[in-house]
Amino acid sequence: MENSLLLFEILKEAADLSSLVINTNTLKSFIKDDQLSMYFNKKIKKLVLRKTDDNPLFDNDNERKEFCQIFSNIEHLQCYNCSSDDLIFLLTHLSNLSTAEVRLGASDSSENISSRIKNETGKKI
Repeated sequence: MENSLLLFEILKEAADLSSLVINTNTLKSFIKDDQLSMYFNKKIKKLVLRKTDDNPLFDNDNERKEFCQIFSNIEHLQCYNCSSDDLIFLLTHLSNLSTAEVRLGASDSSENISSRIKNETGKKI
C-alpha cells in the first residue's frame, strides 16, 4: 500500500507523463489501487510491460478484462513473452490501441499467429 501511495504521488507531480514501463508482477499489485487505476486510465497512452518469468501475463479472463478497463486508452503496447491468447484478447478489447510490439512466448508458434489474429480480431499485422 505504501508503494501504491508513493507511486501515485510521483505520478501526480509528473503531470505530462503518458508512458509507463513496469514489471507485470508489480503492475498486478498496483491495479488493486483505485486511485492508481484511474490515473492509469486517464493518463497512460504508452505501456511497456516487462515480464521476468514464464508465467502467463494474466491468470484468468477477469484479470484480462480488468486490465483492459484500466488501460482502455492506451495507444501503444509493448510486451514480451506474451501468449497468443493474451495478445488476441488485448487486440480485441483495447479499441484505442494503434500500435503494438509483442514478442510471443516460447510455447507459441509464429507460423499461424498472423492469420489467427486477422481471423479473430479483423486486424492486419
